[in-house]
Amino acid sequence: RGRPADALTALERAPDCAATRWLRAYALDALGRRAQADAAAHAAMELFSEVAAEPLLSAAVRRESEAVEVGPRTLAVLGRELKTGRRGEWVLALRAETLREPRFMRFQEAAEDLRRAARLAPGEGWVWAHLGRALDGVRDAAGAGKALDKAVALSPRSGWIRAWRGQFRARHRLPGALSDLDEALRLDPSYPFTRAWRGGALREAGQAVGAERELRIALGLLPCYEWTHAELFKTLKEL
Repeated sequence: RGRPADALTALERAPDCAATRWLRAYALDALGRRAQADAAAHAAMELFSEVAAEPLLSAAVRRESEAVEVGPRTLAVLGRELKTGRRGEWVLALRAETLREPRFMRFQEAAEDLRRAARLAPGEGWVWAHLGRALDGVRDAAGAGKALDKAVALSPRSGWIRAWRGQFRARHRLPGALSDLDEALRLDPSYPFTRAWRGGALREAGQAVGAERELRIALGLLPCYEWTHAELFKTLKEL
């Protein structure tokens, strides 16, 4: 982390996608190459889609990247891009997830950014999904549940959105968690968090054997997700 020149070299060899373009923007800005950073940020906008929303915006995934350090310069790039008025819901969502990072922990500001994003793009399910997670982070469970319900209604074929609602329901011990996670697995069996969260929901339902199976599959898909390790430890104690 924190070596933008090395990061930029590595990113030149990476597959071209929205996340790569954004990381290039951050690295260029850290090197003081502001015009090129802004051009890379503009280019990232061309590739944004609902499919890209979760891996691009998810803090859990982004923290695994060693490419560039998330910091004040990241917020500077996002602030300049927001002033252009181009696809502001994406920029707001990116800024919200950055504000949620451990370095900042500005959760109320993140939630407000996502409220603004939802006003800009009220028909986009991914926006409401991220708003739901942000509201849950500021302990507005009622608002979070409504936002996630709207996300699923707008994007009924999105596996990751369905998984997020299932995980929210499981965490708050609300009905429908396992059915959401079952459907999420059917829609997108490659999304690794679904397996982990389904394992946790099975443990809570007293199905430790099934929980262990799901959690071990989840670790094979995403071995660095600490929550899965902790949940498997609790499950093994119950067998």
